[in-house]
Amino acid sequence: MDNLPAHRGAAARPRPPARTAPAAPYSPDFNPIENAFAKLKAEAAPSEAPEGLSPALEYGNDPGGFAEDGREYVVALTPGQTTPTLWISIVANPEFGFLVSADGAGCTWRRNSREHQLTPWSNHSVSETTGESIFLRDEESGEVWSATPAPRRDPAASYICRHGRGYSRFQHVSRGVDLDLVQFVPLVDPVKISRLRLTNRSGRSRRLSVTAYAEWALGPQRAAVAAFTSPVSTKPRARSSRATGGIPP
Repeated sequence: MDNLPAHRGAAARPRPPARTAPAAPYSPDFNPIENAFAKLKAEAAPSEAPEGLSPALEYGNDPGGFAEDGREYVVALTPGQTTPTLWISIVANPEFGFLVSADGAGCTWRRNSREHQLTPWSNHSVSETTGESIFLRDEESGEVWSATPAPRRDPAASYICRHGRGYSRFQHVSRGVDLDLVQFVPLVDPVKISRLRLTNRSGRSRRLSVTAYAEWALGPQRAAVAAFTSPVSTKPRARSSRATGGIPP
């Protein structure tokens, strides 16, 4: 009931009927339920991956997705692309382990991942400073690049990172050479194994050298133990190989 005197007086006038626009033809674009299902369907559809390196990905969330029936999570990085933040996998047995990001940055530890770090980890949410890496050098041109995107990336290359159960694998093609790096920890032994396989695709003989680098931390904070750590430099033992078709691992 309306008891307001102004509404009962002669000055009160009936409100004109509201003008409504004619109803638009039906479209699924205006249906929130169908929009939600369309989004889920698009996310479940296989996404594209760099040609020749990775299969189509399932449930992709750019730049990653599942492959091999869910047995691997694959990150496919196109030239210049990075993950929104650090995407990390942990590989370990009860006594020894390491963590590694999709760009290849990581650290290694024994028993306790914080107190007994062998190589340092910055634990920064944006930057990826790594204390260990594998480098390649073309002995003819002097060019140097890393087997993983970090720390020395080839800006023209596409990279594939595969995180599986108990291993991480990095693949890319750079300067006419296919690189395939697999890193894992045995079930019992306290050791990190890195297996690098090179294949020459350039159609000519190549002379390459491989160098493994580690910055020792030997504790939770490198600065706290640096005064008590005295690393010794030894003569490099990296091998170089000449090949016309394929470079032996």
